[in-house]
Amino acid sequence: MRKHGSNISNDDAKQNILNYINDYKHSNPSIPENDMVVGHRFDFSLIQKFVEDIKGLIENGVDIDSIRIYYAKSTRTGDSNKLYDVVLVPTLSTGADYRIVYEDVINTPDKFILGHSTPCPNVCNENLVYLVGESA
Repeated sequence: MRKHGSNISNDDAKQNILNYINDYKHSNPSIPENDMVVGHRFDFSLIQKFVEDIKGLIENGVDIDSIRIYYAKSTRTGDSNKLYDVVLVPTLSTGADYRIVYEDVINTPDKFILGHSTPCPNVCNENLVYLVGESA
């Protein structure tokens, strides 16, 4: 069975984030640092419910072995600006998404698709220095 991800050390996490920040700055020198999204935040209760719902699928014989994360941009209710976002979707062991988000058109909230994250640092009240562990 293929493993999709692993735990990493704080030092590796910091270096990986710094690599991303440095590459982004190099490719986009005119964009202010606070406009650069390096993370996304979800309420823990949403993640818990999402995982519990996926566990229910697995208990009913659906062969889910991972969660795919898509990069996205979304417009929130009452706002016309598109914010950086991610979309989380359970993924079958075959590699197919449980919900094929780029083909299916279902216009109601779906408990097996999680999105509308809070992009960091520009919305989730974090700053880049804190995110990479250089201050606390």
